Amino acid sequence: MGIKNLTSFLNEFCPEAIQQTTLTELSDGNKKYAAVDVSIFLYRYKYKGNKLIPKFFEQINRLRINNIIPVYIFDGVPTKEKQEEIQYRKSKLINKQNKIDSLNQEINNTSDINKINELKSIITNLDNKIISVTKDDIFQVKYMFDLLNIKYLQAKGEADLLCSKLCSTGVVDFVISEDMDLLTSGSKILIRDFNIYNNKISTYNLEVILNKLNLHYEKFVELCIMLGCDYLKRINGVGPKKSYKCITKNNSIETILEELKDKNIEADYLVKFNRAKEIFMDYNIDYLGDYSIKIDKLFDNQLDNIKTFLMKYTKLSEKQIMNRIKNIYKYI
Repeated sequence: MGIKNLTSFLNEFCPEAIQQTTLTELSDGNKKYAAVDVSIFLYRYKYKGNKLIPKFFEQINRLRINNIIPVYIFDGVPTKEKQEEIQYRKSKLINKQNKIDSLNQEINNTSDINKINELKSIITNLDNKIISVTKDDIFQVKYMFDLLNIKYLQAKGEADLLCSKLCSTGVVDFVISEDMDLLTSGSKILIRDFNIYNNKISTYNLEVILNKLNLHYEKFVELCIMLGCDYLKRINGVGPKKSYKCITKNNSIETILEELKDKNIEADYLVKFNRAKEIFMDYNIDYLGDYSIKIDKLFDNQLDNIKTFLMKYTKLSEKQIMNRIKNIYKYI
């Protein structure tokens, strides 16, 4: 979900932090490293037909054309604090499926062709929104990464936390995602609006955000939590501007809650707030040990396997596949 209304808030209060640019300008001819929040693209590429393999292959090609080396980050087991949000999302999917079942029943009970076509159109639109990424989908994507020597990691907990930690500690130069909470968890540069068809992107610069808002990173995290995140809902009647005013005026969340005591604040708000802050700020990557995300050269026997796999799962010719392979390994 990200942080509620954070994009519009930043557009109003620090638009200088958001730049429309290109991957070419971002890399500036130098080798760059990117952590990719893979779940965003798993669902996007499965929408309206399963095109995971061809689109991830094109994504890798697009990055490597611009001398960017990706490391793909997969979600691990979500924290217990995220379970409420996960259950909410599941309930929405169940509601959509129930709606489809109801519409199918209507189709069975009518002979009106126009009505049937109308109902089928509604079902198609709903069906496109019910996207499920399976274990087999993830296995196939990882298998392709292995064939291509593209690095990936399984996070302990949420992928976005690992992405951000890799960025804040300098292992990667930026993070590619759509979720705004990557800024909350410390990504120095967040890349959004990335697609496989051109080099256009939007960049969000955390340092500029902090400078323009006149906030230390810790206070920015507190602001984001107040705006509403996956771990804690926003206080009713306290929007972005009010939250920002409270954060800049008060030294602690306890003082803020005292100031907002007339609001209907849930009893365990403070406990959840402090836990959310801990999740965003204190993710530990020691479990990775010494880790390298460079791309290795291909062995001769790998190439035949790559061509066989990609010709099976994409519509690319052997020549097109080889051209992309040359791009992927061009700068190594």
